[in-house]
Amino acid sequence: MSAPEATARTAPPRTVTVQIINADTNVRTGVSTRGPNIIQTIQKGKVEALCQCTGQDVSQNNNKVFNYWWVCIVLPNGRTGWVSATNVKGGVNNGPIPEVPQHPTVNVCS
Repeated sequence: MSAPEATARTAPPRTVTVQIINADTNVRTGVSTRGPNIIQTIQKGKVEALCQCTGQDVSQNNNKVFNYWWVCIVLPNGRTGWVSATNVKGGVNNGPIPEVPQHPTVNVCS
């Protein structure tokens, strides 16, 4: 008698709760502000983040806040999108957001 076949299961991705700190934050299809890539706009509040990777450098507040890290978040409808780390609480200029997994490319996260 042979052993039963094991069924491969994929664990759901681990998420980390992050705080969006700016009203009217654009959620994008990629890690750039170039092109018509806005999925939707979200308000301040908590969202789930899947990962982060580097992309286009973004600056705000007369260049006082700047970062090239982008965070992949899960929207209420289950779709994912990217926000600049300048919109996420806990980061420092040109630094990743603590606790959010880092990946080398966008394709690993999406």
